[in-house]
Amino acid sequence: MACSTQHRFKDLEYKNWLKTTLSLQLLRSGLVNFLENETNDFHSQLLRTLKGEICKVRCNTKSCGNQGTKPPLTCPACSKWKNEILSNHSNKNGIIYWNNCKPHLWHAEKWEVAKVYMPRGNKDHTKANAFDISAFLNFMKFCKHFEKIVKGNMLDKVTWVRNQMMHSAEMKVTTQDMEMHIEKILDLVRHLKNQARIPDLEQLEKEIIELLKTELNVVLEGVQLESTGGNSISRIMDKQKLHDLEQQVLKEKIEALGLRLEENKDLLVNQEEHRKLKEFLDNNKDLLEQLNPQLAKLDILVQKVNQHDERLSELEKKTEEPIFSVPPIRYKNHLNELAQKNKWPLPEFSEERHPQGYKGVVLVNGVKHTGLKVHPKVVAAHQEVAMIAIDRLTAEGCLLPDPDTSQSETSSTSAAAPLFFSCVTVKLNTEVSLPEGCSEKEEAVEVAYGRLASMFGLQASVSGASKQMVLDFFSTSGFSEPEEVWQTTDDRKLKCKLKMSGPFKFQNQDGASKKQQAQHEAAKEALTRLAGVLGWGGVCETGNYKGKLQELLVKEGHEMPTYDTLPGGNGSPEDKTCPAPPVLIVESCKDKEVSTASPSERPAAPPPQRSPLQPTKVAVAKPEPVAAQLFFANVTVTLKKVIDPPEVHSEEEEAIQAAYRNLALKFGLTDSVPDVPVKKMVMDYFTKCGFKEPDEFCEPTGDNKFKCKLDISGEFRFHSQDGVTKKQQAQHEAAKEALTRLAGVLGWGGVCETGNYKGKLQELLVKQGQETPTYDTLPGGNGSPGDKTHPASLSTCVDSAKLETSATTGASAAAVSVTPATRPEDYSLAPKDKKPRIESPKLQSVLETFSLVPPQVMNQLSVEKVCVWRVSVDMSNITIKTQESYKSKKEARHMSYLKLGTAMGICGSNVDVTNAIAIVKEHFKKNSSLDLLSEDFNELQPKFICLLTVKSYKFLFRGEGSDEHAAKREACKAALSQLAELFEWGLAAKVVSYGDAEGRLTQLLQEHHQEPLSFECVETLHTATLHLQFNTFSICSRGKQHTTKKSAQSEVSVRLLGLLGEKKGDCSIPVRNQVQEWFAKKGFPIPEYKDTEESGAKVTFSANIDCTHTDSQPSLELAEEKLKDELLGRIQYIVEDDIEQGLPR
Repeated sequence: MACSTQHRFKDLEYKNWLKTTLSLQLLRSGLVNFLENETNDFHSQLLRTLKGEICKVRCNTKSCGNQGTKPPLTCPACSKWKNEILSNHSNKNGIIYWNNCKPHLWHAEKWEVAKVYMPRGNKDHTKANAFDISAFLNFMKFCKHFEKIVKGNMLDKVTWVRNQMMHSAEMKVTTQDMEMHIEKILDLVRHLKNQARIPDLEQLEKEIIELLKTELNVVLEGVQLESTGGNSISRIMDKQKLHDLEQQVLKEKIEALGLRLEENKDLLVNQEEHRKLKEFLDNNKDLLEQLNPQLAKLDILVQKVNQHDERLSELEKKTEEPIFSVPPIRYKNHLNELAQKNKWPLPEFSEERHPQGYKGVVLVNGVKHTGLKVHPKVVAAHQEVAMIAIDRLTAEGCLLPDPDTSQSETSSTSAAAPLFFSCVTVKLNTEVSLPEGCSEKEEAVEVAYGRLASMFGLQASVSGASKQMVLDFFSTSGFSEPEEVWQTTDDRKLKCKLKMSGPFKFQNQDGASKKQQAQHEAAKEALTRLAGVLGWGGVCETGNYKGKLQELLVKEGHEMPTYDTLPGGNGSPEDKTCPAPPVLIVESCKDKEVSTASPSERPAAPPPQRSPLQPTKVAVAKPEPVAAQLFFANVTVTLKKVIDPPEVHSEEEEAIQAAYRNLALKFGLTDSVPDVPVKKMVMDYFTKCGFKEPDEFCEPTGDNKFKCKLDISGEFRFHSQDGVTKKQQAQHEAAKEALTRLAGVLGWGGVCETGNYKGKLQELLVKQGQETPTYDTLPGGNGSPGDKTHPASLSTCVDSAKLETSATTGASAAAVSVTPATRPEDYSLAPKDKKPRIESPKLQSVLETFSLVPPQVMNQLSVEKVCVWRVSVDMSNITIKTQESYKSKKEARHMSYLKLGTAMGICGSNVDVTNAIAIVKEHFKKNSSLDLLSEDFNELQPKFICLLTVKSYKFLFRGEGSDEHAAKREACKAALSQLAELFEWGLAAKVVSYGDAEGRLTQLLQEHHQEPLSFECVETLHTATLHLQFNTFSICSRGKQHTTKKSAQSEVSVRLLGLLGEKKGDCSIPVRNQVQEWFAKKGFPIPEYKDTEESGAKVTFSANIDCTHTDSQPSLELAEEKLKDELLGRIQYIVEDDIEQGLPR
């Protein structure tokens, strides 16, 4: 065992992985007491809000589905808890694992509430010590209680580190990555320590830093540590031996892998990770012995997943799909024929993988259709979705009429198949009672009906209205009202029982081509409506809903269900014959399924005397022109895109702001408010429009510079603004809206001559490797002048993200504006008029003079303010010595003086060590106020250390930033960086986050009994930049006549380089090649060259060009004047006839 242990601990990258995961473990331990207290406060707050609401019926999460993500069906008390928990959830529309918790314990156990905010796999955990770091991080991120304590992006960074470690198949990390990961953890520790005042984190920071520096040597019986820093790391290992910590980390990794396998995500990747994990444990027998039980469970899970996959493969080969009454090939073929007839692209078929098989997906003319059932064969899934697409297109009137279609063709289509409707009668004889009585009769009635309402998935909007809601529901659905039975308990309390008896009838909503299928659909409807009564969990893997309904009824002691089936119409578009309107159940389950029939086509409640299957004709009246039905559409564009600007910057914050400025240009935003960061403007805009906020990744480039990427991947939804009379037209309007808003992202020039905006949007998305868009269409008002009704599901989104576009500007990305009701007050998009208002009238006049106006040229003015501050560090009675000893006093003396000179900033990196003494002494002689240095030596046979004593000295450090705080922070960071080596403050001084540099420096000075810091403002500088966005802009040759095409192209290339602000490069490289190199490097389209009359040339390009002046100015007015001169200097290259002088080299 010792050999294998020593072997893995000789692997540097494995030790790096282990150090990172140990840091996460230490962070988890440090958060336990803090989260214990905060969770208690949050739970107490909920108790005060809900005024002691207690569950009396032991509600559970059985109705949450296999994945546990559907909201549970609960009693009125638990429903109030559920609503309050959701109101405190920052992502309540995302995936929530309800099966983590036990609803009936929400009022009593604080961690049952906290688990709603945690990821999957925390169901059995009830104490703080049982949760892993992932659970803690998710809890703090998604619970609004922590918003004022910690920033979500800091939690995201640590979560990313955790996922990188747990998903690492090799369990290896480079030293550079380890340091980056641990720095993210330390940032969170420091933030919480300063913001939340957590005592446990005071020592934790030191322990993690020392762990970073520690060399680990593991021996047979325990742990030996060689550390350069005191006893803090020993205290870590006093808590738990390294072996135990290592095992705990690997247990979490095995559990995380098991969860991913259960979710059937990235199956091949997870199986490969399982193989490498087993290989690692086989080579480390000491770990294998301890982790064998966990590994055995994982092996069983992997085996089940493999068997399931093999079973699906066998079903694909052997199973026939007896769903269609005629050969299913006809649906797919017929859909292809319809597409060709309507001059659409051929339908694109695909499928979604599910545990039981496949769901079909087809894209028809830009509209996505998805199958309803899961099929074991791909072919059957495609046929079903083709049938659905044909029915929808026919119902929407999107297909061209075909009067010449023969009878034989008609009989071969799905529309001519006979349809069947079925009604199932379920006879119930059951009671709903509660275990506890009530002191008041009204209370007992309300509790009983509340319980019955929860069984049917009903939820009262007003407290005390459960009875009336249930009775209205039963009346509307044609059910017999429940009978109230009263009892008195031994403690003289009242109990109300509700007795339900009689037939309950349910009917399939849509016709089916087979009688058996119609009966299954009716049984499914009954199961859905009676799920809370019969205890159905919502899952029927085999699709045998008749069998499942019968099984549950027999289990509860009820009679077997009976079915009545009658034929309806023939399924053609002209034949609307169907049985009487189906039994309507208003919001009867959490899914709130609604019949597809419009309100005008069905009564609110069916007449009791009518047979439930009596055929009726639905009359379709021709709409009056004035009251035509209006339609609204929304389009969902799913982007997987990272905005990766080519520029690099010396400061991380500068790189982040530049990235957001680039993104703002792509969305046509204008940074019009002084002193407001462009990042905040973009974030506010995305929030108002309902978009997912960008994820930023700022990384060092290796040359002490930074580059920031923005990941804007996610769903972007856009809506048609005005109702139209045709669904297809509404979808085109929605596509046009998406093109307008995403013009800068997709590279759209604003022109669509054919008016086929759907096709143009799909073309641009496919060209960039994105998914095809999907559309939803809903009816709105009736088209009368006074009716502005939007569909309910669209109205909120339309109002919250409405844009006004100018017809004269095409669809240029900058020519849009957010309505005042929904946009942030301080920001605006470029206005829609022809002359966009910018901050500087001088620059405005220049642009208009030379016709650099929309839509071909968009602009945005920004001013970067740089504050310069200086921090003074007054040191007294300090001793400087080197950490190393030297063979001679002379060498030791040289090195001590070099160390002091470097800290003072008078000895650069190129200074010869032998000259350091002369430079330092000369500096002290020139400053008469400084006392001369005194020297002493420590003799450590056979080596020496030189000690220099300085009575007093003032160190000055300069810092620059966008504001006073940032400048002071940078000055303090510079002081820490230089003084750390001088005074042996070590890694604790160098590892500094952005927020605590001043505090760290002050603390270290206090520990060494030095004077406090003093700051001084040096100056404030301004740099103005005009961001120009050229869209298909052309520059033509002018002035002299050219004898060759090459000469003319060289002229326009010189003009373009001048506009770009670039200098000429090597004379041996053609100037046109220099232009192409610039555009390729920046990632813009390569300009197009064309010959014009009289041996001229023209170059057309699209690009973002920044125009800025070189020297920062002490005032905004001077900066504006400098920028104007620079702008005019560039414009002269495209307007002057004679540019013979060319560009500067």
